[in-house]
Amino acid sequence: TPKLIAGSSEGGAAVFRLDYNGKPACLAQSPQLHKQMSICADFGRVFEIGPVFRAENSLTHRHLCEFTGLDVEMEIKNHYFEVHLADLKFWVFAFEIAEGQDLIY
Repeated sequence: TPKLIAGSSEGGAAVFRLDYNGKPACLAQSPQLHKQMSICADFGRVFEIGPVFRAENSLTHRHLCEFTGLDVEMEIKNHYFEVHLADLKFWVFAFEIAEGQDLIY
């Protein structure tokens, strides 16, 4: 998905603005719009691993201006229980990994 776009990709959030060939541009905050357009175009599952830019006004070690994100979009027509179970297992797995490592917050 594009990383240099004409306007904000998420409403209400601060963006990095710049001049691109004499026209205003912004660094993308999220590929959400493009993922949702892909789902509407009958792609059942879409993901992206790529850079994310956030212009948050915070100077703590918990806020990053740029990071690599994993964005997933999926069409769900049935099987809500299975989706909930998969979500639960993901978070259990993530916290088990976090507890086993020396993470700096």
